[in-house]
Amino acid sequence: MDSGIALEETIRSETTHLLERRSEWSILAGTRDLELTAHALRVLLQLDRVAAEAAEFQALADVQRPDGGWNSRLDDAASGPWVSAFAALTCARAVRVVHDARLSRAVGRAIVFFLINQNADGSWADPPTWTRLDATSHPLSFLHVVQRDSYPWTTAIDTSRSAALAFILAGQDRDGAFREPGFRSPTTVVASGSPVEMTAHILEDSLAGALTVSAAPPTVRQAARRAARWLVGAQHPDGSWDGGNVDHTMDATRALMLAQRVLPEIGAHEAIEAAMAWIVGVKNPQGWGNFPGEATNLERACDGLDTLLKYRVYRLEEVTPIVRLWGYAA
Repeated sequence: MDSGIALEETIRSETTHLLERRSEWSILAGTRDLELTAHALRVLLQLDRVAAEAAEFQALADVQRPDGGWNSRLDDAASGPWVSAFAALTCARAVRVVHDARLSRAVGRAIVFFLINQNADGSWADPPTWTRLDATSHPLSFLHVVQRDSYPWTTAIDTSRSAALAFILAGQDRDGAFREPGFRSPTTVVASGSPVEMTAHILEDSLAGALTVSAAPPTVRQAARRAARWLVGAQHPDGSWDGGNVDHTMDATRALMLAQRVLPEIGAHEAIEAAMAWIVGVKNPQGWGNFPGEATNLERACDGLDTLLKYRVYRLEEVTPIVRLWGYAA
């Protein structure tokens, strides 16, 4: 996008759209899919609306399960690492602004949930939706955030992070991508198992996160650099990824924006600009569909607004503002 004015107008319009559809994502309005709720609350975090929307974040803490995790359907199903990490990240970032006991308790219980449920090889598993690599990337992002905020169990958290990072690094292919060839996704939209989606998630959640929070071994920087360069090489000439998959294109764009600021040597600026032009070009009057020309999907609308907000601070050409939008800086 060339015009800062157009960017701000689009952010304002999409924010209005998200708030007008509050009844579809707010737990305060009833039982909702927590995956969608977490997408919406992530946007509110980045809009600095935590204090004004404190009840929405407190409601998320209130539906935490007795085991310290969350599940997408708010029923009796087992807690899932992916959505639990998404919800826990949301609470951990919100409690920095709203110093609420419900939020801080939720974060503490979530830490214990992840420490207890980590596998011996350092991974977490969340079948059938998520690959083991993907299911590990999101909890690791949460642990990066709580390690930075100096929660109790510091030694245990650091041990868990190290084990998860080792699992992630062992899963990277020689070309820089992350793949699980035997995995069969239950959906073609948010398709965990796509090397593009997995590599983007791992780059931003696991690798770049590790580089921003504390001293990381050189292997992490090398892995992040290789992952970023693979993503740039996998981009289609039109600026998209995975055949015009809007979700995966936004994932890759966000990951590269963070990586470019943390690792300026990767030279991803042109890829990011091409991707943003494509994302804005396939936008519906309000929101985005899963693929160009499809009706607006509210989760994709959240992803689109998230991408625009991160692009706004990416344009500042500084590290701290964009790192803050991932929660890796206060």
